[in-house]
Amino acid sequence: MLARYREGREFDGTQTVLGPLGHYDAVTSAAPVATPTDISVLSALADPTQCAGSFAAVTARPPGTDEQATPAPLSPLHLECVVDDEAMLLTVNAHGAGEYAPWLRDVLLLALAALASDAPDEQPDLLGADELALLAALGQGPAIEEAATRQTLQALLDDGISRTDPRRPAILDGETTLTFGELDASAEETARLLLSRGMGPGDRVGVLAGRTWRTVVAFAGILRAGLVYVPVDPEQPAERIRALITRVNAATVLGSEQDLSRSMLPENVRCEVPRLSAGSGFARSHRAKPADPAYVIFTSGSTGAPRPVLVSQGAVAALHSALAATVYAEAVAPLTVAVNSPAAFDASIKQLIQLASGHTLCLMSERTRQDPPRCRPIIVSSGWTFSTAHRHSYGCSSTPAPRSRCCRACC
Repeated sequence: MLARYREGREFDGTQTVLGPLGHYDAVTSAAPVATPTDISVLSALADPTQCAGSFAAVTARPPGTDEQATPAPLSPLHLECVVDDEAMLLTVNAHGAGEYAPWLRDVLLLALAALASDAPDEQPDLLGADELALLAALGQGPAIEEAATRQTLQALLDDGISRTDPRRPAILDGETTLTFGELDASAEETARLLLSRGMGPGDRVGVLAGRTWRTVVAFAGILRAGLVYVPVDPEQPAERIRALITRVNAATVLGSEQDLSRSMLPENVRCEVPRLSAGSGFARSHRAKPADPAYVIFTSGSTGAPRPVLVSQGAVAALHSALAATVYAEAVAPLTVAVNSPAAFDASIKQLIQLASGHTLCLMSERTRQDPPRCRPIIVSSGWTFSTAHRHSYGCSSTPAPRSRCCRACC
């Protein structure tokens, strides 16, 4: 909210009134402000603490006048203009803005310079040198270790799953619990099935990604076989599912029997149901390289038809390394990580790849995911130790997490 100071002497008869009549109004303005008529008064300012910026234009008072010529600044960023018969004095006050004061000052000075230029209609550059330098540094992000860029998601998952105690729970979905040993065997069985169907490097495998253990087994098995994971929300209309699967030319789709039966997939698409297996090892036919594709995520389609976005093995491996060094840096033992993102949304990958670190995945039901107050008793009963969340989800809601649990917003 902005505030504008009014001297209170714009009406007839107020010029001879003794004492100050000025006050601040809350205002809004058209952009850019060309004339005073572009400024609209909303109300008398009731709460100065909500004011982000203020400005005051006053007429210089003759010496000896009781009324103060310039009002006190009302906000951390304040522009003051004092006018007399011969000159206009502009003062920028940003002392109360803390570390951001130089940035605010630079923006205001650049805007004033643009207004006074010979080409006032041109879009001015309103970022100062210090702010531009910081934005450039933030845009590059922290340096990623060279070793992380040479890894693949396939190798990380295989090594992490096989290295973890096979008795430790790998997946909890509210109805079924899979240990890491069972996940390892089931992923192998899924990979063997896909390879036996003649699929090869780079082939897309669609997954009707419900919030069950089958989705996680499909994810691990597809990547183990060197294929490309393509999650699709099974709750979408059948026509949309059919269009998405056709768009990526997926010859095989994995999912539950119920989801597969109602999805109206093209006749040439093979449907398979991931199953639990005691399994045995197999010789992988393709060892992925960092530049090979790992998964495809569709955009929302809010600006048209959904578009497939291909993400490489190396990029996801680097993501895992970055999360381990930041979000999960304090983990001293395997965690129980809530999978609260929709499986067809890119953020779910951040959670699924925690299998590579030996963490247990707890898949939240759709009802629970959309109802933060329900999370608290489920956290206690399921033994969550970690949850990453979106800004609108559990990690940033008004519902407090139980003590000793960790909830973070990481996207």
